[in-house]
Order: sequence, then structure tokens, then C-alpha cells
Amino acid sequence: MKRHLLGAALAVVCSSSFASGLYQSIFVAAEIGQADYDVSNSDLALAIDDGSGPMVYTADADTRDTAKLFSIGFRPFRNIAFDVGYADLGSLAVNYPGLGARASLDVDGFTVGGDILLPAYRQLSLFARVGLFHWNADATAHTDYGVGRDSDDGNDPYIGAGFLFGWDKLKFRASYTRYAVDDDHINVASAGLQYFFPVH
Repeated sequence: MKRHLLGAALAVVCSSSFASGLYQSIFVAAEIGQADYDVSNSDLALAIDDGSGPMVYTADADTRDTAKLFSIGFRPFRNIAFDVGYADLGSLAVNYPGLGARASLDVDGFTVGGDILLPAYRQLSLFARVGLFHWNADATAHTDYGVGRDSDDGNDPYIGAGFLFGWDKLKFRASYTRYAVDDDHINVASAGLQYFFPVH
């Protein structure tokens, strides 16, 4: 009886320590990837009335740019984590050939959210993430008459999914995230590293 109780107690202690080492942890992550602004040239066309009637100027947009993501978080349980982070979603660049003008929109901001993690196979885990994106957008327009600037900010949701693969502390991370920015969306495919610091 005593042997069984001691064995059971030892198993509980060991399993608790093992779970704490792997699952209860603080983590940092960094990713780099491609941001794709979900807009088309027709969405960005300009209609300007110069007094003789409205003229529509077509847009030539480059909707893709480099995205950089950084986060720090806490994983209290095996399947749940929370994080805060910073997302630089690059720029949307637009040319208006008929108008002799060009414009750009830079978007970045801070995130706070949660992850659901699902161990899949050995060192592979899948995750889904959702949270709030506090974004800031800076617009700059260049014409023959000068430079114009404007800015806006807001809070909108983000949602994404991805996977982790690697050793217990250092893992390769890849994800796809869709950020809402007012009435538009920016899709980001990214990859990087995530490191866990066990909490004992």
C-alpha cells in the first residue's frame, strides 16, 4: 500500500513538473513574411471633378510588401496561450499615371489576443489565434503641387492559424493571419522562430 501511494505521489510530482516545464511558460516570437492588402485597382480609382465634369483616374497598385511580427506571451496551460505584440504590415503603394501622382499607406500597430494550441504529431502543434489589432495608418500623397499627409487609427479584430515545429524550447513557427483595418483587410503569410522560457 505504502509503495503504491509513494509511487503515485512521485508520479504526480514528476508529471506536474514535466507539464510545468513544457506547457507553463513565457515565450517570445518573431516572424517575417508578406503582407497582401486586400484591395484592387478598381477600389483605388479616383474620380475628380475639375469643373468640366468628373474624371476617373485609374490606379496601378502594388498591394504586397514585407511584414514583420513580434510578440511576447504566456502559456498557462497546454492548449491555451495569451500574447501581446507589434505588427508592421508594410505599405500599400499606388500610382495614378493619368494624374501624375503617387500615394502610399503604411500600417502598423499593436495586438493582444489568445491562441488555442493542438498537439498534432510528436514535435508538431497546430494553433488558431484571435485578438484585437490596434492599428495606425499613415497616408502620403505626392503630386506636382506638393505633398499631402493624413492619418487614422482604430481597433479591429484579427484571426489566424498556423503551426509550431521543433524542440521543447525552440520552435519554427509559420502562420497566416487576416487583419481587419477599418473596412479593409490585410492578409499576412509569415514564418519565424518562437522560444519558450519554462516557468517553474
